[in-house]
Amino acid sequence: MAEALAAVHMPEIRPVPAPPTFESLGLRASLVSAIHAAFPNVQHPTPTQAKLIPAILRNKDVVLQDEAGSGKTFGLVLASLNKPRLKYSNSEKPSITSIFLVPHRDLAHQIQWWIQRITESSGRNPPSLDTVVQVLLRDDNAHLGPGLQLLQERPPHILVATPAGFHEALEKQGDLIDFNLLSTIIIDEIDYLVETVPKTSPKLAQRLHKKIEKHPGITREILHTVYGHRGRLTSENREELVNEPIRAPQLVVSSATLRNHLKDYLWKESGIIKLGVDAVTVRGNAVHLHAKEKMASTALHRDISHHVLVVSNNRIQNISGAVEAEDEGRVVSVSAQNDEEGDVILDKSDAELEREQVYSMSPSPINQDALEAIAAAFALYVPSIALLIVPSTTSVYRAVYDLRSLGVNAFNVDMLQDRNGRMHLLSGGAEKVRANPTLLVTTNAAVRGLDLPALQHVFILGVQNLDGESVTSRTLDAYIHSAGRVGRFGKRGQVISVIEDDSRPNSGKEGTSVKAIRAILQRLGIKPLMLKQFE
Repeated sequence: MAEALAAVHMPEIRPVPAPPTFESLGLRASLVSAIHAAFPNVQHPTPTQAKLIPAILRNKDVVLQDEAGSGKTFGLVLASLNKPRLKYSNSEKPSITSIFLVPHRDLAHQIQWWIQRITESSGRNPPSLDTVVQVLLRDDNAHLGPGLQLLQERPPHILVATPAGFHEALEKQGDLIDFNLLSTIIIDEIDYLVETVPKTSPKLAQRLHKKIEKHPGITREILHTVYGHRGRLTSENREELVNEPIRAPQLVVSSATLRNHLKDYLWKESGIIKLGVDAVTVRGNAVHLHAKEKMASTALHRDISHHVLVVSNNRIQNISGAVEAEDEGRVVSVSAQNDEEGDVILDKSDAELEREQVYSMSPSPINQDALEAIAAAFALYVPSIALLIVPSTTSVYRAVYDLRSLGVNAFNVDMLQDRNGRMHLLSGGAEKVRANPTLLVTTNAAVRGLDLPALQHVFILGVQNLDGESVTSRTLDAYIHSAGRVGRFGKRGQVISVIEDDSRPNSGKEGTSVKAIRAILQRLGIKPLMLKQFE
């Protein structure tokens, strides 16, 4: 009897479901083997990839919204590689299958490097890389000559381009791409590439609409060229338009901050995407800027500590109202910096030597108090590698020169110009404490989508994309994407904003920059934490 009663009250033990595999998402076994060989640490898809990859392979349009660090772009690459190579009977060569449009060249080269690693790991006789992926960049003169010819003679499976590079190539040769033969167009970080009108005063909205109509932007022009007919297509007139060439490539758009006015443009104003009929939405821990209670689940809160240092004449202090942190991060002790040889400094190019000569004879336009604060915090907290994001109007080369003058091992992250920056970016950053920590420097415009898995420290100089004294959606987006470089895949991170005290002397009021960073953090529901060394 006792045994029978025990059996009745015995809790049911349910097996824990196994995590999804790349094969279960629909990727080919040969591709999965190459992924594991190229990236041994990538054993299972992230939650975002588990939803994204099957959605793309179903060939419906996809709207992807998830936080930075969720593996969005890598998932887009894997799904694109899995798509069958298209070859039409009336053509001697295969067609381009997918086009990636990305905001800047560093992200384009990072995608190319991922594909290169996977391609080289695909077997004893891997295909030539240029048959798998090619890159088009506006400031890369290769596409004006041999690069453009290679694209014509040997179309790749995947073409990665910045909108400007893609547009310039099409202007030089209008028949370069047959959009009717494409399988997929992917626009990564679409909120940065397509300007839309936020909900604001009618007068301002009208002025912005006129500005966009006059200068729509390259990505918007591409969308209207390829998908413009969709705005005329409704359930009522489908039969009337049946004889029109209405086929268009699958469209995949992605961002961490897909704002309401951008959504309105995509599936209301333009009719480019028709959700529920021909498209699906993939959502992860998306950033909801107008719902703070939902923000608590995002990586901006879960894994990242946020700090603000305010600098004035020879003074560095925490922003007023900063709270004491339980664990503000590792302070690097001097004893940890051993006598082993640090990073080897490569020979400087003639252009670099010439720049340094000019810089040595001219005052710096960059606030030196701010750079000294960054140098001090870098020495205190960074054991290996950190990233400094400066305004787009700031010369990265000058910032690197000034930081080196302060004893910081600084490098330009630019993939094409600086070999050390390129090495760190493509290797995924340092995996252990080095004798000579490195600070990579880039601009806000070039930071989106960059993947440095080992990165745990980001410095932000000033307030990015501030419109006068107003904190706009672009100002918030800039902070979100900058902070999103750390805390990736569940790792902890530290974001330190360094702000110039631009208040009026003896006014007793905060300056524009301090008020702006305070407003940004308040809008995001973030409480700045104190750095004890700067009390």
